[in-house]
Amino acid sequence: MLIYPDIEKALGVTPIETVSVHPDRPLYEACRKMLESRARRIPLVDIDDETHRTMVVSVITQYRILKFITVNIKETQKLRKPLRDLNVGTFKGLATAFMDTPVMDVIHMLVQKNISSVPILDKNSMIQWLFCEFPSLRCYRNRHQRFRSGRCYHTYQRRQLR
Repeated sequence: MLIYPDIEKALGVTPIETVSVHPDRPLYEACRKMLESRARRIPLVDIDDETHRTMVVSVITQYRILKFITVNIKETQKLRKPLRDLNVGTFKGLATAFMDTPVMDVIHMLVQKNISSVPILDKNSMIQWLFCEFPSLRCYRNRHQRFRSGRCYHTYQRRQLR
C-alpha cells in the first residue's frame, strides 16, 4: 500500500515534520507550532496512565481553531475587516487549475506549494469547486489508476455522483 511518505518521496518534496502538543498546553502553543511547521493538524499526545505509553487523545485542526475563535472570542472587530486589509490569504501567485488539468498535475501543486486545496476553474475562469488534499491523496494512495491518469473534470463528476 502506498502511503503519504512514499508519495512525497516520489514527488521529490520534503516530508511534513511530525509535531505534537500535550493536551494541557495552551492553545496558543499549538497554534504557534502549526504556523512554524507545515502541519495543518496537530495531534494532542498524552501518556496512558495504565500502559505508560504515549497515545493520541485528539487532533487539533485549523478548522477547530477557527470554530473555537468564532464561538469563544468576544472581541471580533478585526474579524469584520476585509481579509486583504488584514493581509490574510494569498492574493498573488494563487495556484489554480482547470477542469481539463491532469489530476497528477494538481497533486504536484498541492505538495510542491504546501497547500491543502486548489481552486478548479471553468473555461471562463470561474471557480467550479476546490480540489482538496485528503480525498485526493487517499485515492492516490489506494492506487486508483483511473484517478491518477484522469482529468479534474473526471474527479468532479465522480464526486457529484456520491
